[in-house]
This record gives sequence, C-alpha cells and structure tokens, in this order.
Amino acid sequence: MRGAVTYAQQNEDRLYRDIENARRLYGYTQERAGQIIGIGQAGYSRLISNKRLDIKEFCELAEEYGLEVKLCARF
Repeated sequence: MRGAVTYAQQNEDRLYRDIENARRLYGYTQERAGQIIGIGQAGYSRLISNKRLDIKEFCELAEEYGLEVKLCARF
C-alpha cells in the first residue's frame, strides 16, 4: 500500500514531537538543547528536522528534561 505509515514511523514521529514539546515546555532554546548534546543551534535544528538524533542524544535530552526513554522490542 503506497503511502502507508508503519507503526515504527508513527512511533518515531511521536518521539520527536515529545522531545520537542518537552524542550519548549521547559523553556529550552534550540541553542541550549544543542549545547546539551555538544552541537550548535543549526546542527540541533538539522538533526530534529531530519529525525537524525541517535539514542545517546535522545537519552541526554530526556535526562535534562526529566524524562525517561524506554526501548521495547516488538516480536
């Protein structure tokens, strides 16, 4: 089925929305979020818009925002 969105894609979209919502909720700028993971604002913006954060970066941001990242295998 062309154009169908998989469960993994929906989950990925939700993760990126959640991490950006948390950033805004806690009043962090993209510049500050980038500093947390060791990059500048432009790099952070690019990673978010292209959905290219790695799990280490997700975990660092989540910890800063008081969130928890859980990874679950689906079988």
